[in-house]
Amino acid sequence: TVVAMHRARHLVEKVYDQTGERVLFTTFTTNLAVDIRDALKTLIKPAFRDQVEVTHLNGWVSTFLSTQEDYDYKIEFYSSSAKLRELWQEVIAPCVDFSPTFLRDEWEQVIQFHGITELKRYYKVRRTGRGQKLPKSKRFELWGYFEKYRSLMEEAQLKESEDAIRDARLILEAHPHLARYASVIVDEAQDLSPLQWAVVRKLCDHADKIYIAGD
Repeated sequence: TVVAMHRARHLVEKVYDQTGERVLFTTFTTNLAVDIRDALKTLIKPAFRDQVEVTHLNGWVSTFLSTQEDYDYKIEFYSSSAKLRELWQEVIAPCVDFSPTFLRDEWEQVIQFHGITELKRYYKVRRTGRGQKLPKSKRFELWGYFEKYRSLMEEAQLKESEDAIRDARLILEAHPHLARYASVIVDEAQDLSPLQWAVVRKLCDHADKIYIAGD
């Protein structure tokens, strides 16, 4: 993290000092973003501080989507959303073949982690670390529950944070000019999902402009 902060200082004071281009410094949690922002205030000269934007990735996605005129969804985290938990319980109530814990883990660790939106991709995805094997027939059964959950969220105009990340990626793919950073610095890289990496890649025009730090 310290090396990443010095990288940010070097970019804005030495590389983009004449152009005023912006650098995004993203990390995994809100608290860490606050700590890094405070540290950079002492590390970077006042004239260049505004060129570095420090945020956690979910926060960036939420802010970005709030600027999109046609995006009318409320983004919530399942762990703190009574409404999402209510919808989820409604969906899985009829399921007798799998435990509630197994279903939620399959949703979070496989479907959402890999950004799966189609059954055919669910058939093909590797469920590394999940333990219990699932033949196509069982995946087909589970997909019915997952589709129903997404349908109920759509009706309620709600999105889980992972859905919001996927939406942001699709918007950035359709409108490349919105990738407005000269460089991106990723801290705590080991915690990012494939879906989050897809968003990061869209935030600047070339992969060589992404600096990655992680455990």
